[in-house]
Parts: sequence; structure tokens; C-alpha cells
Amino acid sequence: MNKTIITVEKSFCDIDSLACAVAYKELLEKSGKKAVAFIPGELNYSVGNLVEGTELKIKKTCPDDTDNFVIVDVSNPEKFHSSVDLDKVSEVFDHHPGFEKFWADKIGNNSHIEPIGACATLIWEAFVRSGLGKTISPQSANLLSAAIVSNTRNFKAPNTSTRDHTAFDQLKSYTNLSENWVENYYTACEEKILADLENTIRHDTKIEQIPNQNQTLVIGQLETANPKEILKQAETIEKVLSLMGSNHWMLNLTSLSGQENYFFSKDPETQIFLQAWQGVGFSSDGIANLGDKMIIRKLIVKELDLRPWK
Repeated sequence: MNKTIITVEKSFCDIDSLACAVAYKELLEKSGKKAVAFIPGELNYSVGNLVEGTELKIKKTCPDDTDNFVIVDVSNPEKFHSSVDLDKVSEVFDHHPGFEKFWADKIGNNSHIEPIGACATLIWEAFVRSGLGKTISPQSANLLSAAIVSNTRNFKAPNTSTRDHTAFDQLKSYTNLSENWVENYYTACEEKILADLENTIRHDTKIEQIPNQNQTLVIGQLETANPKEILKQAETIEKVLSLMGSNHWMLNLTSLSGQENYFFSKDPETQIFLQAWQGVGFSSDGIANLGDKMIIRKLIVKELDLRPWK
């Protein structure tokens, strides 16, 4: 019996990608299909402690006997693993803009690319449509709930939709999380960041093409309880991001409380781009304080398509 391979971006796997792959695998299996969650990249800090002591049943290499692929939390083919055959992609779930028309033309109504806070919301909605929502496991419900909290910055990010709120509220009935689990989750994420800052940054960094330029922008992103503490290690941040294949780099650093947002970059052209967009000034050490503006990487990538570079 051939398999459906559910897979994510090739470079790293955050909590949203992981939750979507694990939960959609479960949904397909409950629908009588054989499915595998294929996670080619490393799990990053946003997974926190949610998978400790649990059996995820994910694959690190792509099985040969595949009938079709389902792609979650990414829709740019350049970010797929090399094993993915575009002609065998049967379904796409994503909340990042840019490839809506490409996939609508290719797979029609099986393309679910929508401007909401978390891709996890789309997966929960698929459970509900299937009539199998009440059968979801606590593990999948836990992961989807954490993904919604993380991707909406605890419902403070500007991309948060009413659908994210609804999905989170509905999932509560199926989780087995403690009353203060959100606080514990963020604490675990913070500990992972500080334990190995260099690798943490590498595993939450995306390299985006600058339109109409033969150049790329390296965009690191961290959400942390204490952004100022992270910025004390500016030298480490610069060392990692400036060596990722482009002269143009930045770190987007948001607080879990939603009260602080910082840009960090020593690249003059990146600073000019961000200044023109947000009207902020950079200090001599490369830091721009956006106050309580909540900027997420998706918005930065979108702005690259809208605003001329330099």
C-alpha cells in the first residue's frame, strides 16, 4: 500500500510545522489511509518541552514507496526537500503568502493557503470538516494548541484571526495540558534559546530572495521572554547571521509579552530598508527598538515584495 508523505520545510522544523505534520498524519490514518510524517530538518527551540518523553513517530528520511505528498506550513517549492515531486503533491496547507496562484492552478481546491496566524488552525479545521475532530489525540491537540499560541504570539500578533481563536478554544476539550501550560511552554523555549544561542538562531533563520535583485536577505527570528538579555550577545548573533551566505542580514526579536520588538542588523542596506518601512532609527550598535509593535517574519517577507530595496 502506497503512502501519503506529509512534509515540511527542509531547513528546520518549528512547532507549527511539527504540529501540522503529526496531526495531519493522524487525520489521514483515522480516515483509513497510510501516512508518514517526514521531517527533514532539525526541530527548533519553539518545540519547547512538548515532545519530551513522547513518541512522535516521524521519519528523518523520505520513504521510497510514496503515492503523493502533502505539504504543510510552507508553499514555496524552493524550500521543499529534494525528494518532493511537485507533480505528486496532492494538497498544500500554508499561511505564508506568495504561492497562492501557483498551487491553485496546480491542485485547485486542494490548495489551502490562507492569511491566518497559524497553519495549525487550518489542520484543526480539516479535522472538523472530516467529522473526526472529537477523535483527535491529546498529543496532536497539545501540539496544535502550542503552534497557535506560538505563531500568534499568544494572540497579540497582527496576523491573528478569529479562526485562530476559535480553533484554540475548540482544541481545549482535547488537550491534557496543565492550567499554566502556556507559561511553562515559554519558559522551556527560553531555556533552549539560552542553552545554545548559535544553533537556536541557525534553526530559525530563513534566507529570502530580494525581488529584482541578485541578492538575498537572511532573516533570523526569536521570540523570548527577555529580548534585552539576548541582545547582550549581539556579537554571537552577528557572527551567525553574517555567515549564512549574504551580506544582508537581520534578527527580528519579539517578546512573549508582546510589549517589546527589536530589529538587529549591522548591514547598512538592511537598516535602510527597515527604516523606510517602519520609520525606526538604528543605534550605533545596530539595534532598533520598535516598542510594542508586533512584527513577525511573514510581514518582513511580504514587505520585500512591496518595497524597493535601498
